Amino acid sequence: YIRTINNMKVNIWVALIVLVVGLWDLYYAYNRYQEKKITKRGSKADAISFAILGTIFTIGGIIMLFMH
Repeated sequence: YIRTINNMKVNIWVALIVLVVGLWDLYYAYNRYQEKKITKRGSKADAISFAILGTIFTIGGIIMLFMH
C-alpha cells in the first residue's frame, strides 16, 4: 500500500484545485459561522461541516503538492 502511494504521480493542477476548494470551504464556513452568530438563525452544524471538509481538502491539497 505504501509503495502504491509513493509511485503515484499527481498532476499539479489537480493539487491546486483541491487546495483552492479547501480554502474556499474554510472561507465559506467562517462567513457562515459569523452570519449565524449575528442572525441567531439555524444551527452551526452546517458551518462546522464546511470547516471539516475545508480542512480535509486543504490538507489533501498540500499533501498532493508535495507528492508532485
